[in-house]
Amino acid sequence: MDEETISKHVDEYVTQRKLSIQSGGSKSKLSDEQESALAEHLESKTYLKVVEICDYVVQTYGVHYTVSGMTNWLKRKIRSLYMTCFESALVSAMSSLTFEQKYGIVNALSKQLVYN
Repeated sequence: MDEETISKHVDEYVTQRKLSIQSGGSKSKLSDEQESALAEHLESKTYLKVVEICDYVVQTYGVHYTVSGMTNWLKRKIRSLYMTCFESALVSAMSSLTFEQKYGIVNALSKQLVYN
């Protein structure tokens, strides 16, 4: 654990007497519009450190993220973007195939999932 996370847990204990880590996800601190705007900003500007992104978010939206919290947000966004691109490419590629070809691919993939 990094210092920031440990400090957060100590603060939660002091203020809330919280003894366990209650995880499982949480609601985003940014609105959908803010998330979209931030994602667009990150496409045009490269940051070398996550803490710089945290600073930008505080200055722009007044929302505080820890470095680990922002890292998790970035991972979720990258995974979501990757899946969207992958799904688009898959739909495009599959549209030119016949039913039999599509069935063969799905059948082969399902066998791979079962045996691996």
